[in-house]
Amino acid sequence: MPCMSNVFYRLIVFLNRVFEKDYHAQRHLAFYLKGWKPIVTFQNHKGYTESVQKKLDEIEFNEKNFEEKVTEILRQNRLCNYVRFTVDDKFVQFWTGDGELTLDFPMSTTNKLDNYYYEIMGVLAETGFLREYNIYEPECFLWIYLSNQLKFRVEEKKADKIIKANFRKNFNIAAYFTAAVFQKIYKEPVYKIVISVG
Repeated sequence: MPCMSNVFYRLIVFLNRVFEKDYHAQRHLAFYLKGWKPIVTFQNHKGYTESVQKKLDEIEFNEKNFEEKVTEILRQNRLCNYVRFTVDDKFVQFWTGDGELTLDFPMSTTNKLDNYYYEIMGVLAETGFLREYNIYEPECFLWIYLSNQLKFRVEEKKADKIIKANFRKNFNIAAYFTAAVFQKIYKEPVYKIVISVG
């Protein structure tokens, strides 16, 4: 009979190989009970996102419960690589593949989102974010305080700008941000929002 620690080690190595981080070839393993019978399902990432997308297509938003539904959507779909909320050409996208919510907001004259540059930074500041400038001294007491703050940075590439913000696992703050962008900045009705995952 093999030693249990050896079997356990081989199982860990096997699962690590099967589920190693690859954004485009992820695999999803689920355990659940159907009656008293345990069920194990194994799905590739494309099949997983297609089944999630079918559920998301049925969701209808209204003004009253918008933030609650966005919070729920972000929590439930954190195994996807991204969650995008879209109305026409306007969008808010969160990368979720690393287990945290990371906003990536590209602005250029071609996508016409550069008009919202200061408004987006204002909503981030309203939600408690600080702009990161990379000028902090490591010995400074202020740096210790600021290291726990949510931060965003602006990357400029020629005429394009990208606002990057890490919401960590603050689903409520991300939902508030999404609601503020669509309702205050884009001024779009929430029932038009389309959700996509990948």
